[in-house]
Amino acid sequence: MFRTGFPLGSVTHPATIEGIRAVLGREKLAEFEAETARTPAQDLVYVALRWGYPPEEKAADDAVIEQVKAELAAGVTRPARPPVEEA
Repeated sequence: MFRTGFPLGSVTHPATIEGIRAVLGREKLAEFEAETARTPAQDLVYVALRWGYPPEEKAADDAVIEQVKAELAAGVTRPARPPVEEA
């Protein structure tokens, strides 16, 4: 497994292409293989990170992003928060 850190926490990803393949269903696996085959070598790390990102965590992150976009569009401001420290 591969762990990446972000300002609000960290995410664990499969560490290999084989690991990513193992967590994808048939339909997603075909999409992953097609995208991987046509991606330039220097961009493969981005493909691996995107496809390896746990879907449930991505959905939660996407929901937060949509909420923030809606708040920004409505003119809502948020107070600054101190950085989150991991245990």
